[in-house]
Amino acid sequence: MPISAILIELPENKTLEVTDAINQMGNVEITATGAGRLVAVTDTVDSKTDYAIIESIQSLEGVVNTSVVFNASDEAIATIEI
Repeated sequence: MPISAILIELPENKTLEVTDAINQMGNVEITATGAGRLVAVTDTVDSKTDYAIIESIQSLEGVVNTSVVFNASDEAIATIEI
């Protein structure tokens, strides 16, 4: 199950609108807010769903930038050769 933390940059006057849209998506929640920034955390069943949520956030009106600042996935761990 992938978990990602996403830094979202946006104009301060779009914070409420973007927060509301993200809260309606499912499998993602806003965990912190600041001046022109939000932090969202995803918890999805697979990487494809995780990526789709990140793309959806990026496409929201008012979002200037998204950055994945943390990602953990069972899928990635399974591909590591020891």
